[in-house]
Amino acid sequence: MEDLLKRIGANVKALRDRSDLNQDHLATYLNVGQSFISKIESGERALTSDMLDKLSVLFGVTPEDLMSESTPESTISHSLRAREIHGEDLETISAINRIALNLDFMTTLLQGQVVPSTLKGSEGEKPRSATEVRYSGTEMYVRARQVRKRLGADEASPIDVFSLAHSIPNLTLVFYPMSERLSGMCIKNHGKPIIAINSTMSLGRQRFSMAHELYHLYYDEGHPLTYYTEKRQLTICARTIGAGNDVEKAADQFASFLLMPPVALSGLIETIESRSESGLDIQHVVWLEQFFGVSRQALLYRLAYDRVLTTEQTERFKQNVIRSASQLGYDDSLYKPLPEEKQKKTYGYYVQLAEELLEKGLISLGKYEQLLLESFRPDIVYGEEVEGSELRD
Repeated sequence: MEDLLKRIGANVKALRDRSDLNQDHLATYLNVGQSFISKIESGERALTSDMLDKLSVLFGVTPEDLMSESTPESTISHSLRAREIHGEDLETISAINRIALNLDFMTTLLQGQVVPSTLKGSEGEKPRSATEVRYSGTEMYVRARQVRKRLGADEASPIDVFSLAHSIPNLTLVFYPMSERLSGMCIKNHGKPIIAINSTMSLGRQRFSMAHELYHLYYDEGHPLTYYTEKRQLTICARTIGAGNDVEKAADQFASFLLMPPVALSGLIETIESRSESGLDIQHVVWLEQFFGVSRQALLYRLAYDRVLTTEQTERFKQNVIRSASQLGYDDSLYKPLPEEKQKKTYGYYVQLAEELLEKGLISLGKYEQLLLESFRPDIVYGEEVEGSELRD
């Protein structure tokens, strides 16, 4: 028993250190004191079964992994400083990791096969660590063009990034109400990737976050244009655009170029400037964000990056976002979050896999319903219908 406690304690400490979390984080998450976590890690106290389950899900491993003699392979990386991580953020990580673990379970049932990505990396180009290089804007532009082509979009038109994401093999998309510090997450999950978006942000900001997470999916810690990794890698992203480490800044540039291609944006700005003696004003800013379907923060970030706007202009255009669009006659849905009933939803491969397992008789109806409920799909389980959802075209 003593050896088991020491093994669990050593694994918890190793995973906590690797995830850049401190004992206070785990104490808040488990609703215990910091001294209790210290004793757990030193093998002096035992975890309850509930605590063992919560910690395993937080780190994206199984309870058996926590009890093993070797430290489990699991990686959580984030762009936040330790003091910026809160207990509610760990609850969010756990909710998304639960979906990843369920995907592993469902894949194992399908003859135990790991589903690799159909995407291939560029020959001769080696994986690059997040800390090895600083990325240029030109490189981000090239990468954005590559992904646009991969997703079937041209080089200039506005895109619906969520619709295009459904063409990505084996992708699960999760909308979840995260804290105001987070914008989204990306899990490279053995070729069964998960992208989670903070559904409390405005629709325009969610689109930018989705584009940002596509960068982590395709280019982080792996060969370009492949998202298959031998281990689970979870990346957590901060909400402020243009902040964080070099990789986060690169992902923001990539997202900006993906949603607002330079050839399109520069052409529109040239047209505006040729017709307006005073340059860009609020009506042009609102028109541009509506045209590309992005948030005010995302557009101003780009216009400042391209030196179209001064710092003073940027700060001025940050004010009265919804009101300025409404006064110009635009619909305000771009600036608001999803309806509350849609703020917790899972789409894509996860749901398809659960349906396939039930059809093949590999899981019971009860297990099928459990899998869907844990992925926030009571509408499928209970047959909930939104009023007017069956309207004929």
